[in-house]
This record gives sequence, C-alpha cells and structure tokens, in this order.
Amino acid sequence: MPKKNRQKINTIIVTSGSLLLLAWVGFRIFFPVFHFVYNGNNIDDDFIIRKINQKTYWQLKLKGGYPFSSIKIKMPKNSVELGNVYQDELVLYTAGQKIKSMDDLKQYLNSGSSDIMNGELISKGDSVFFVEDGKYRSFADAETFDTLGFDWDKVEKAQGREFSNLEKGEDITHKTIYLNDLFVEIGNKLFLLEDNRRIEIDNKEVKKFIKNKFSIISIPKTKMQSALVGTMICQQGKIFSKKKCLLQRNENNILPRAEILIEATPGQQANQVTATVDTFDGFNSLVPSITVKNIKRLINIRYQEEIEKLKNLF
Repeated sequence: MPKKNRQKINTIIVTSGSLLLLAWVGFRIFFPVFHFVYNGNNIDDDFIIRKINQKTYWQLKLKGGYPFSSIKIKMPKNSVELGNVYQDELVLYTAGQKIKSMDDLKQYLNSGSSDIMNGELISKGDSVFFVEDGKYRSFADAETFDTLGFDWDKVEKAQGREFSNLEKGEDITHKTIYLNDLFVEIGNKLFLLEDNRRIEIDNKEVKKFIKNKFSIISIPKTKMQSALVGTMICQQGKIFSKKKCLLQRNENNILPRAEILIEATPGQQANQVTATVDTFDGFNSLVPSITVKNIKRLINIRYQEEIEKLKNLF
C-alpha cells in the first residue's frame, strides 16, 4: 500500500477515534454515572444505612437532583439480601394520629422557645434557617432553598431572641430530602412529617393557620403512586465469588430528585459494597436539561463576583 494511502487511513482512524471519544465524553457529561462504595464505616453520607419504621434500607444519594435508570451492585457472597427499591421515602412513613385541633398541633411545634415554633423559616443577615426539633438549621445556599420547594414569602426576619433557647443544627444541603416538622401537601391532603410518620391535618381552621404561617412543600401525587420502582435481583458471580445485583424495574416512571432506597436484610453487616447508578433512560428524558441547569448553577457559584461586576458595567 502506498505511503500516502497509509497516512490517509491513519488520519481517518485517529480522527474517528477522537470524535468517538469526544462524543462519549459529551454523552457522559449529559447523562452522568454515579459510583458509590461502602466499606462498613463510611465517613461521607452518599451511601448510608437507615432504619425506617423497623426496616433497614440502603440509601444512595444522587447529586444534582437527577432521576436514575439502572442500579448495579457488587458485594461479597453470602452478604445482605436486597429487595424492593423506592424513589421516595414518604411512601414508607406510617400514618400517625390525625391532628384535629390547635392544641394537637402545638404539641409537635413546641421548639422550647416562646418566640419561634418548629417548622418556621427565619432569616438573620444573609442566612435563612429552618427550625427543626428545637434546632435552627441553615440552608447551604439559595439554590438548596428553592430546590427543596420552600416559599420565600414565608421567611420571617429574626429579632435575635429567637435563637436564645435553640441549638445550632447541621446545615441543610442539596442532599437533604425531608425534614422533621415539615409540612407537605400530597394531592388535597396536608401532612406534618415527624419521625418517619405522616400526620394528617384534619381540621379546616388548623389548615388555614398552617397555610398562612408555614412554608408547605408540594409533593406530586403521582410520585407517591410510583414510589416503588422495582426490585434488586441478585446472582452469585463466578469470578472472585462476588454477588451481583441488578435493578429489575417495573413500569413506574422515575422522577427528578429521586431518592434511592433499597430494602436490605436487617442484622447483616454490609461491607465492601460497590454500586453504580446510571441516569441514561433514552434521549427524551429530562436528564440533559437537569445537567445544563447544574452547570449554570456551578458557573454562577464559582464566578459570582465576576458576573456581578459585568452586570454593573451594563
């Protein structure tokens, strides 16, 4: 083969390979894959083991508010048995005794301070706080406040004395899903969340009081109806005696800001577990738009001062 032809073929191969690599990188930017490792004593909270109403769940926390399409887990043989997978923990909460009067409500909202109630939003300086279980918790940023669905109009300006009898709690970050003393509306029903319970508000006057004073998070009824997304099916691997588990999905749609809660056998030690979560579920999904939104948010955070300076110039 002439030297010139070989050079053309090599150029085509290199160019094609480069384009394929760029396409793959771009694809994975818009449809990210998340990797989790649990070794029995994790420090970060991306992979945690939770108890919800006497049952054990593995919780994998996705960054960026994404839905997910597939889950792959590898772990040692004869380890934990896995079961159902849920995208919203509210469906796992038990129903508490209904709140039928203001006295019933006050039992839950007593923060230990006469100037503030659990469930209220208060601001001091540039910070906004949510009062939970007698503690004031700061929102990490305005994006977290908006993403969680809180209402800015329900933020009260602090006078200072509100904090005197309250403890400082952990910050509320993008990983936060639900809080104690939070009011949520599902369909036409209003609930107070408390210790993995959904406590229905069953009094018109109490509902009116809550809607006037507190920020209420609206949860789509469809999300509750589709909370169960499938089951983990596990098989014993032939190589290195690893157990491999894959999500077998049902027909329910997986929505943005999905939780991953995997039912696990209680009492057995989880160790040396690796999990891979893929967000690609077809090109008509909302994932690319979520990625674009996240990129814009990161740019705004990183270059906020420069952006403000440019705005002032015009």
